[in-house]
Amino acid sequence: MIATNTKNNLGITDYDFNLSKLERVMSGAGKVAALGHELERRGLKCTIVVTGKTLGGSALLEKVTGAAGARCVAVFKGARQHVPRSSVHELQALIERENADSLIGLVAAARSILAK
Repeated sequence: MIATNTKNNLGITDYDFNLSKLERVMSGAGKVAALGHELERRGLKCTIVVTGKTLGGSALLEKVTGAAGARCVAVFKGARQHVPRSSVHELQALIERENADSLIGLVAAARSILAK
């Protein structure tokens, strides 16, 4: 994701987010076990798991990060309903800091927009 911000002629900051192409969505039984293979197949080496506080405190998070292995460089637990601008900026900063090449969304449907 590439984000830019500029001040318009009214002095208000405008934000433009250019999202990368969403290439694949995996969902359903057995998909966590296939996660490591999928990352390997696509040559992805640096991924961030994006989740919220509920799933971020669950045993499923450990399964997902375990399946990603050493490729999982961070977990972002700031996904929230209605995707506030602040959570987008926090995730963007983490992506840039970790030089992530992929995101894994472990989220409820309402929060999936942030990972997309």
